Amino acid sequence: MRTLSTSGRPVSFRRITALTCALALGAIGLATAPAIAAPPATDGVVAAPAAPTVTLTAPQITGEVKVGSAIRVVAEAAPVGVAQVTYQWFRGTNSVTLRTPSPIYVISPFDAGSDLVAKVFATGPANEVVKYSNHIQVPGEPLVIDKDFKVDLNGPCLPGGELEASLHLEQELGEVTIAYQWFRGTSLIGGATGDSYTTTPGDAGKDIVVKVTITRNGVTIATKYSNHVVIDEPITVTQPVIPATHYPLQLMQVTGLEVKPADAWVSYQWFVDGRAAITGITPYFIAFWGQNDIVLKVTVTKPGYDTVVKYSNHSFPAA
Repeated sequence: MRTLSTSGRPVSFRRITALTCALALGAIGLATAPAIAAPPATDGVVAAPAAPTVTLTAPQITGEVKVGSAIRVVAEAAPVGVAQVTYQWFRGTNSVTLRTPSPIYVISPFDAGSDLVAKVFATGPANEVVKYSNHIQVPGEPLVIDKDFKVDLNGPCLPGGELEASLHLEQELGEVTIAYQWFRGTSLIGGATGDSYTTTPGDAGKDIVVKVTITRNGVTIATKYSNHVVIDEPITVTQPVIPATHYPLQLMQVTGLEVKPADAWVSYQWFVDGRAAITGITPYFIAFWGQNDIVLKVTVTKPGYDTVVKYSNHSFPAA
């Protein structure tokens, strides 16, 4: 069978049928093709990858356990290059080092007879893992530092005197730092951080003590307070007074005289008409005829103190 196309060219019936089937199949494919979902909007922001989680194996102390030996704590942290590992050592439950990147600890005399353990930290951007090592027992007798050293104060106990703290240790401490802090009563004296202290007038009558602190690697291993010293009051002498007038055979006596401290030594010297008449420890003087101008000199002394001298008023014969 033959037929004509719209263009006038002959087209076979079989070709028309094939074209019709192809168009039908295409329509079915379009109708049944799955829809493709559009990607979610991100506004140009790309999600960062998750931070790695660090891990840490069980720490283990290695090395010879004896005083003077260097021991090491071994632990593996992952990922390598991400985990930051630090260590802290303990004697019993007391920290003996700060947190440090070094896994090594040198056993000191203070560790003898004690239990040592290391605390290991593995720190990463997302987490931190903390683990304790095995415990080790250091051979030897425990060293109690508070019974092994003392502090003495040497020097005069008066304003202007220098007090010295003498530290007596019965054993070698190794590399330690010794710090001093002086106190007036319970109040810290600012800037008084040396092994000696020069007292001031403000210290008179006050209690002075020094605190000694011994540290190793920034950790305090011992603290001790010295004996207490009370700073004496400076010598003070009030104005001596004698009678303004006198007559023959009058017993003259000084009044108004007060001396501190009470244990200071007081001596008296009487002058008549400009010449020394009598010297002693008594404040009395008998006036005689012909003595016109009488005056008393009071001298106060005490070892280590400045001598203080006071003159009385002048006494003249009564009219």
